Amino acid sequence: MKNMKKIIVLAVSLLVAGAAVCFGQNESAIKGRIIDRKSGEPVGFATVAVLRADSSVVAGTMAEEDGRFELKAAQGPSILKVALVGYKDIEKDINVSGQILNVGELALEEDLLALEGAVVQAQLPRTELKGDAVVTNISGSVLEHAGNAQDLMAKVPGMIRHNGKLEVIGRGEPVYYINGRRVLDPDELRSLMSEEVRSIEVVNNPGAGYGGEIKSVVRIKTIRRQGEGFSFALTSEAKKYLKTKDFDPSWTVLDLNYRKGGVDFIGKLTYWDNHGYQCSDIWEEAYIPGTLYSQEGTMDVRQHAGGLQALFGINWQINENHSVGFQVQNKTQLFGNYKETVEEDVFMNSLLTDRLASVNDCNMLKSGGWLGNVYYSGKVEKLEIEFNTDFQTNDESNRTVIEESSQVEPRHIKSDVDNSIAMLASKLVFKYPVGKGQVQAGVEETYARTWQQHNIDFAEIAPSESKIKENTIAGFAEYSLPLKFGQFSAGVRYEHVDFKYNDISGTNDLDRKQDNWFPSASFSTKIGQVGISASVSGKTMRPGFWKLSNEVQYHSRFTYQTGDPTLKNEKYIDAGLNVNWNWLTFSATYENIRDAIAQSGYPYGDDGVTMLKYVNLDSPINVFSAYLVAAPTKGCWSPQYTVGVRKQFFDLEVKDIRETTGTRTVGYNKPMFVVQLNNSFRFKKSWQLSADYMFQSKMSYGAAEVTANRNLLELSVQKSFLKDDALTVRLSAYDILNCTPDNAFVDYGQFKIAQNNDYKSPAIILRVSYHFNTASNKYKGTGAGDSVKIRF
Repeated sequence: MKNMKKIIVLAVSLLVAGAAVCFGQNESAIKGRIIDRKSGEPVGFATVAVLRADSSVVAGTMAEEDGRFELKAAQGPSILKVALVGYKDIEKDINVSGQILNVGELALEEDLLALEGAVVQAQLPRTELKGDAVVTNISGSVLEHAGNAQDLMAKVPGMIRHNGKLEVIGRGEPVYYINGRRVLDPDELRSLMSEEVRSIEVVNNPGAGYGGEIKSVVRIKTIRRQGEGFSFALTSEAKKYLKTKDFDPSWTVLDLNYRKGGVDFIGKLTYWDNHGYQCSDIWEEAYIPGTLYSQEGTMDVRQHAGGLQALFGINWQINENHSVGFQVQNKTQLFGNYKETVEEDVFMNSLLTDRLASVNDCNMLKSGGWLGNVYYSGKVEKLEIEFNTDFQTNDESNRTVIEESSQVEPRHIKSDVDNSIAMLASKLVFKYPVGKGQVQAGVEETYARTWQQHNIDFAEIAPSESKIKENTIAGFAEYSLPLKFGQFSAGVRYEHVDFKYNDISGTNDLDRKQDNWFPSASFSTKIGQVGISASVSGKTMRPGFWKLSNEVQYHSRFTYQTGDPTLKNEKYIDAGLNVNWNWLTFSATYENIRDAIAQSGYPYGDDGVTMLKYVNLDSPINVFSAYLVAAPTKGCWSPQYTVGVRKQFFDLEVKDIRETTGTRTVGYNKPMFVVQLNNSFRFKKSWQLSADYMFQSKMSYGAAEVTANRNLLELSVQKSFLKDDALTVRLSAYDILNCTPDNAFVDYGQFKIAQNNDYKSPAIILRVSYHFNTASNKYKGTGAGDSVKIRF
């Protein structure tokens, strides 16, 4: 405990000293490497400080994952001090001169007494700005006991939970990376415990190194564990729905690792068994010349799906500068059912004409595929090299039977849908110091194929079969330059896309080529204790492959749906600003969106049927978002309070023959307000309590209106047991207020639809995790083809 207090005092002193010497003169560099005295292995994340004779701290930093550190300090006789929980402090007399001082290897010796009694009291500011990211330091804070990575990110500044998914405020769902490797499996975020996380970086305007379609990125860095032999982690979660009384086994993940020398054998088994519920009040209105059709009723949806996923990989860290590896995983859905029951009254010109009752029963016949990665990561003198090759396949078949009773015309409709996807992608990236900065450049090539076949025994809808071939070649370059007053980065990404669409009729065949340039620039600086960063970039969002299909889907007697292979890409201009002081963080973003993709509705025939179709909107959408986060720490209490606003400016002109001009304007300009109050309490004996509340107001989002406020309250209690907190039990009460409706309204001109949705989300959740001899994943494959994967 005494050792811990010294580290905390030292770390606080570093913050003060860092501000004092921000613009210091006559400084020289000090570098070295920290190792474990017993094993000789590198030790990461130690606090390194330069002290004067009176013990005042004049400079400091945190060692990197590989134990290396570098910092600058004013010239003169000094003391170099290294501290890390579980090790004895070391001090070394140094003389800082005009030359680079290399202190070599510093060996830390374990402090067993400190390990036995250490209780971390997180008193340091957890959030700071580093380059393009808002960085939250997890290790050593109350957040390191938040639960799994998903629980943790819900408490990170700039992120909120929406409909069970995590989003970056104003930027939607992000792309995740763990230690530079793209996360494609959500189970990885479930099984990664917060105690294994070093820091989380939220990037709300990624640069040229990322695909032109990636709007936000969350980078997770884990703590490097030493040691060899066998290790595993088992995490399981079960859920009891309070409104439906159903029990959900949810998911179980088993992570396995065997390390010998520089080789890791990696394995993972995942089983999931999930339910989903939706109860909705629905209203639709369609105007056909002379007749106003409308339907009012209810919809009840029940979903149940389960499956098994297996992963195997080998990672070989040849030496400090070179590593290679591969991973391959298979995902098989064992069962899946979607059942939708709709009851509604049908009106013509306000007169009741029919009562419909339909049951849509969809069963998964088969679903499964493969995903793999091969990588090399190396360093030759100053040149860093990363090479990745990824592949992905998936085949799926579904059968849907619709039984529709009617006072006018009952219907029995059966349809079969078969889908197949395949992708191969490679990416090569180089990093090299040029001048005082660093150049990062790379090339990426992706081949994507999709095939879809739809057979339906309904005369009004023709069977369909379509194929898509898309080849993408991309190149990018980015230069980062540290300056006396900050850091500047600029880059550009070029993408050439060859797109071919073919359908069974041959009438909708399409062959087009697209060339796009995406520039980006960012600047960050620190003035005293205030960190500031600003960025601007150009991006695009290509439509998901399912939006490009001309398959016509039968939803109900009055609603069909289809896609459009001629859809254009959405184009974005993004600008962002981040400001951080102590425990306060402010972020603001501006977005200009052209050719935005949204669903539109139009009459299909003259009997009241409406066709929903994806279209490009004619008018641009301008969106401004801003939020302020306060994350102080008061003893065992660690609050994080967020207030934010999202405001879009968008007027849509819709066709409506009832107007004298044939059109009218619909405004989607309502702002969204967000309030998030997260509270964590860390007590002795490894107890932790959390009370999290979020308010989200009504708003306009794209070409739709969210018509109800949301209030989400979650309470949880967590206790760890055994040595090193190896066993953790977490009990949560989710959506206690039962006040998270998802209500929406859209106006397509002659067609309008409103839907009030209740997802029956209140639940009691039990999660148990056990970790044995945990070893961090040394796999360094970063993946390729990211911008295509998110579109499947």
